[in-house]
Amino acid sequence: MHTHGSAFFDTELQVGYAYVVDKPAMRTVEFSDVILVDLAEDGDVVGLEVLARLHELPVSEMASEYAWSAGTWRAVHAAAKDLESLMKAQPTTGTDGVYRPRTTWGTRDLVEA
Repeated sequence: MHTHGSAFFDTELQVGYAYVVDKPAMRTVEFSDVILVDLAEDGDVVGLEVLARLHELPVSEMASEYAWSAGTWRAVHAAAKDLESLMKAQPTTGTDGVYRPRTTWGTRDLVEA
């Protein structure tokens, strides 16, 4: 299972995921054509699947539509911010000056960079 609050974004495929809680996803609801919300058996938000590069995830609109508690909104908002930062990240150049495109970014990559 993945760590709470971790995220990844694949720049080649233009897809990403933000993990909210460490539970198995039992069902997925479609918020929009490019945003899917994974839910645990108890209804907790497990994560957000993003099927395109977005500037910002509409967390407040999702919270309103799904009647999330303030605690759920805070957790999803934090995970969404992690994913948004990955979607905005630029490819890297190595210390030798050679450009090396990154196909998959994760929150750990940004912390270690």
